[in-house]
Amino acid sequence: RKIELNKTYENKADYNTYSVSIDNKLSKTIYTDLSSQLDIYTDLELEYGKIGKFKERAGSNGGLEVQIKENDYFSAQLGAGVKAHHKVYAGSDISVKVTGDVKYVYELGENYDGNKARLKNGGEGYYSLITPEKQEGKIIGKVGLTIEKANHMGVTFEVEAADEGHKKDSSIKYGVRFNYKF
Repeated sequence: RKIELNKTYENKADYNTYSVSIDNKLSKTIYTDLSSQLDIYTDLELEYGKIGKFKERAGSNGGLEVQIKENDYFSAQLGAGVKAHHKVYAGSDISVKVTGDVKYVYELGENYDGNKARLKNGGEGYYSLITPEKQEGKIIGKVGLTIEKANHMGVTFEVEAADEGHKKDSSIKYGVRFNYKF
């Protein structure tokens, strides 16, 4: 964290987060043939998480160190979406599958109520951090490309973008997954 006052102060911090989640999905296939499929679905993701103590260390220039109190949260996200894939066979055992997935997700919980901070060497107690605007929901789109050898192994490349109405920028995630069947 950098603070610019009369000069620039840079602090470093360590913290740990832990979470456990369960994702339940109910889907209905509305179209299928030998190489394509179209599904509609709804899902409910439940997550419990714990954010450990956040402790800053002042850099060589000194600076104000912040501590954030341990906190846990419960998240319940309800979603609905459409998923489609199309598979093309590129040889006797090799296939290429293109996947598209679009869903709307709404957060049912309030995850920011317990976040409290204080200055490490200050005499004041903990104060509540600014709570962001209520999240109305977000739209998540995912595109994937899978190359696999039938009943053996494959690799999947994915790009996921989320448009959250309360944020200025969209979030983008990239992923690579290796599959091996035995």
